[in-house]
Amino acid sequence: MENAYFYEQNHHLNAMESYFLDVSHIEGTDLYCDSCSATELRKEVEKMPLRAVHHIGNGNYHYISLFFLERIREPFELVLFDHHSDNQAGAFGDELLSCGSWVRAAKKNITLLESVHWIGGPDNKYGTELIDSGLPVYISIDLDVLSKEHIETVWDQ
Repeated sequence: MENAYFYEQNHHLNAMESYFLDVSHIEGTDLYCDSCSATELRKEVEKMPLRAVHHIGNGNYHYISLFFLERIREPFELVLFDHHSDNQAGAFGDELLSCGSWVRAAKKNITLLESVHWIGGPDNKYGTELIDSGLPVYISIDLDVLSKEHIETVWDQ
C-alpha cells in the first residue's frame, strides 16, 4: 500500500478499529473498475465490518467506498473530505466505475443516501453548512485533501 507509511507514522489512527484493504493484486481495479472486478471487490468488502476505519490504499481505489455505502441499510449522509468531488460522469460512460465517478454512482443508485457534503475542494467553498439532520454519517477521507507537508499522494493536492 502506497500510503502505509502515513499510517505507521500516525499511530493514533490505529487506536480505532481499522482494516487495511489492498486489492492492487486484482486485475482491472487500478483507477477503473468493470463489473467483473466490482463483483470480486464486493466480496472483499463484505469480509470487513461496516462500522470501522477502512484504509483502501491510494486514491486510485477511492471508488471502493461505494461498495461500503451499498451495505448501509438506513438513510444516511456522506461527508467527503477530498480535493476532488469524485462526482464526474465516467470517462467511459457507466460501464466503468472510477475514482472520479463513484460519488455520482452513489447518488444515482443508493436510495438511502440522503445527501453528500464535499469538503476540501480547490476553493474550499463546499461543505460549509452544518450537518445536523440526525442521520448517520459515513465519512470518506481521500488523503489528497491534506497538504504535501503531511503526505504526498499520486493526485494533485
